[in-house]
Amino acid sequence: MLARIGNIYYFYSSYEEQERLQNEERRRQRLATLIAEEEQHQQIAFQNNFEAMWNNIIPASPRFIAQFRLTYLQQIDDDLCETSCTICLENLKYGEYYAQWPCEAKHVFHHWCMLKVLRAQNTCPLCRHAVERSDLVTRLMMSQYFYRIFI
Repeated sequence: MLARIGNIYYFYSSYEEQERLQNEERRRQRLATLIAEEEQHQQIAFQNNFEAMWNNIIPASPRFIAQFRLTYLQQIDDDLCETSCTICLENLKYGEYYAQWPCEAKHVFHHWCMLKVLRAQNTCPLCRHAVERSDLVTRLMMSQYFYRIFI
């Protein structure tokens, strides 16, 4: 059988394959929505943030943050119950959500704490391991900088 998802045609042989393709398309659409949300968030947050511009503070890219929001959500189990989040300094509690920074040390933080850090900077708070940085914020900062100089 032949299935069309968007502008792409897929050949599938079973109901499971069709279901997988539909889930993949929903995930792609959700990712696009989250990327747009993060771009809007960064435009609002960094539009007139000259302190961040002068200190060269760049958040993670909207794509990286959107992928993080989709895939890095893990629930705390017994193994991590006594670990503390070094961002908020609180212990991780059973049932809460956590995430690991993609560094060699795999530093563990509360999911929401890590999301806040990613939206503010693109480096791990402990080891400074960098993730993909936002070019959107860099462009915003440069346009504001040149606007201030020439106007």
